[in-house]
Amino acid sequence: MDLIVCGDALWVSCGTWIAFWNGLIGALASAVLAAGVAFLVVWLTNKHQGTLAAAALKEQQRLASEALQEQRDIAERALAEQRNLAATASREQKFQYHRELLEQRSSMKVQLEAQRSEASKARYFTATADLITAVESCANVFRRGGDIEEAFVQMESARVRMSFDSDSPDLMKELESWIYLIWDLTKLASIEWDARLDHDGGPLATLTMASVTLTTVLALWHRSTPEDRTDMLSRLGDLRKSSEDDSERYRTLLDRLDK
Repeated sequence: MDLIVCGDALWVSCGTWIAFWNGLIGALASAVLAAGVAFLVVWLTNKHQGTLAAAALKEQQRLASEALQEQRDIAERALAEQRNLAATASREQKFQYHRELLEQRSSMKVQLEAQRSEASKARYFTATADLITAVESCANVFRRGGDIEEAFVQMESARVRMSFDSDSPDLMKELESWIYLIWDLTKLASIEWDARLDHDGGPLATLTMASVTLTTVLALWHRSTPEDRTDMLSRLGDLRKSSEDDSERYRTLLDRLDK
């Protein structure tokens, strides 16, 4: 029994219609299958590309994170280095500042010491010159009718000022006695001068020799060697003692004349 009844239609035979429908159905099936395959290929391709893109994105994120971390590490190292350099520079600057400050203080101290030394020398030379002038003035004051006591004050004032800046205590100690010796000899010489007494070894001769010796020592003292200073002090001491003896003998003579 035939299941399919086929007949001619539209002037097309049954076999033609069957072939047509078979071809159409086959074409549709092939088209559907091709479309399904194409869709599957596209889907699988898109999925693979998505996977690759995700992997690439993940790799990019990892690389970016590593690059960022590396930049952070470099920045931190650079900052730490800058801090170390700043700290080192700060210490060096402080050290340089303190060193310059110490050098300035040392230089100022040297300058002040030099100025003090020069000022001390200037005062000493001025006082020495004043003492020499005062001794010479006192030794001749009676010839001009001057005041012997005032001459003594000038000598003592110059001696005291000289002692403030002197580096020779032995000389200053000797001068203490010499000031009174010159003063005493001047008073005795004024008596001899007024009385016109002619006496060998009298106060006038002793005063002249003593004043010349003292002023010479004072003028040469600052540029003399230690050995020369020792010799000059010895001569001053010996002359002072002999002059004091002459003064005492003259006083004895005056006492006899008064009697």
